[in-house]
Amino acid sequence: MGDLAEVGDLQVDQDLDHARSNWRFQRFGWGLMVLTAIAALSGLFVDGPLAEAQASSPGLQLDYDRFARHGAATKLRLQLHPTQSEARVWVERRFIEGHDIQTITPEPDRMVASGDSLWLVFGVATPSQPLTITFDLQPIAMGQRHGSIGTEAGPSVEFTQFIYP
Repeated sequence: MGDLAEVGDLQVDQDLDHARSNWRFQRFGWGLMVLTAIAALSGLFVDGPLAEAQASSPGLQLDYDRFARHGAATKLRLQLHPTQSEARVWVERRFIEGHDIQTITPEPDRMVASGDSLWLVFGVATPSQPLTITFDLQPIAMGQRHGSIGTEAGPSVEFTQFIYP
């Protein structure tokens, strides 16, 4: 109970220390809500400018979603510059095991699991043109997922994706 203060003919029960601490807590809560809204609008929770990322090395570029949701669709877009009539691409098995592969466009001619990698072989009609490969995935594991992807010729990139529940 607080002190009884007289306001005119009334006696008012007040506890100014408790009221001040309550006001501080309210201001903290409002600030937290504003920061959460800013984070959501910037893409921290899946859609927005922070949500999309890119990793590249000479001759290889990967566009991917930095944040994804468990069970929701996500994409990896790999662009490479093949020099032969066949392009061999590998994806780290540890990353793929945390996702269900829905589709791969264009469809690979062959897929071979070897050691810690999944190899995909694509036929290339015009080797001088860039080849874009799109992986439509559905995350089945949550948390931070590290992966790498590359070509047989050498260039590779590493990336990290966070999967929300």
